[in-house]
Amino acid sequence: MFGEDRLVQGEILALFVAETRDRLAGIAHALRYARMASARVLEQEIFDTSTALGLVQLRQLSGAAVHASFNNDIEAQRRLHADLLMALEVLSSAVTQLQQPQLYEDRRRDTESQR
Repeated sequence: MFGEDRLVQGEILALFVAETRDRLAGIAHALRYARMASARVLEQEIFDTSTALGLVQLRQLSGAAVHASFNNDIEAQRRLHADLLMALEVLSSAVTQLQQPQLYEDRRRDTESQR
């Protein structure tokens, strides 16, 4: 994914996590007021982006949420929303781990350049 550059991988995934958090907040708001179409659009955006990035777990969950919205199954959407939040948290932790070695290396280079 995105070559071998861990920094680029981490930055792209961190951006995805931030955007997806915003979308999930929008979905929560839409579900609170039973706005199925609004929730569906945001779920579809998560599905499309996770498909493009090859994030299988999020793709499956968001695809199921889109399907539930077409069936007007708000309870299933709420369950899937909670599952998406948990899956995103796992991804966020993985992104943090992915970026840790790079942060350490950046600090080491900064220290060496100051000498």
